[in-house]
Amino acid sequence: MEIDTATSVIGSTLATYLIASPLYLTWLVGIVLALRARHQRPTVARLALIGLLLLFSLSLLSTFLNMWVPVWIFEQYDSTAPLAAYNIGFGLFSSLLSVIAWAFILAALFGRQSEE
Repeated sequence: MEIDTATSVIGSTLATYLIASPLYLTWLVGIVLALRARHQRPTVARLALIGLLLLFSLSLLSTFLNMWVPVWIFEQYDSTAPLAAYNIGFGLFSSLLSVIAWAFILAALFGRQSEE
């Protein structure tokens, strides 16, 4: 990887993180609120915390991989087929993880609540 390419990808990655920072801040506030509520409503807080951490982590990972993997693939292969395979595979993985994260959040919001 050339220095110009690396610098460009680093800049694009950081810019993407900056653009998403309001969303990241919202998730971080939710994580802090869930941590603070863990003694009053442990089940709700745990479910919300897991869901929010999954969404936050997935977003960070997706941004990083979606910036760097194409560069690496184009350096290693003469075909775009590996990039298509990566996009399909990672798209399925991230969709599944998003569904799981949202299932945790929905369970926290609407699940049957016991007296805690």
